[in-house]
Amino acid sequence: MVQTQKCVVYGKPRGKGRPRFAYRGHTYTDAVTTEYEGRVKKAWKSENNFKFEKSPTSVIIKAYFPVPVSLSKKRMAELFDRPYLGKADADNIAKIILDALNKVAWADDSQIDVLLVQKRYVKSPDDPPRVEVEVIGGTE
Repeated sequence: MVQTQKCVVYGKPRGKGRPRFAYRGHTYTDAVTTEYEGRVKKAWKSENNFKFEKSPTSVIIKAYFPVPVSLSKKRMAELFDRPYLGKADADNIAKIILDALNKVAWADDSQIDVLLVQKRYVKSPDDPPRVEVEVIGGTE
């Protein structure tokens, strides 16, 4: 049986930060990335109490970025719901979401066989920046 689970992480979308290096080659994740991953986990757990166990899983990530307020109203209106071509990179957005939800939304990220990442501007001035995550998979 195929099941779909969704969650929304409010706030400006972020990409995974680069690993940091400390004394003697020790690496660690920066605090901003760790905090955002915590928000992703919290959003998933508050909206779902389901974990996909060892089945092929598809993940759809839609990142909605705010339109810059410094633009004219006409230019702002042209950008609503259009592709966003700025930073963060789509692969880094996927990485931070997948790392946060590994062993939370699915058993292991190796079971993800389809990944779609979309970056867009929000749909209207009242639409909040966010990341929408949809996970589709089978149940045993």
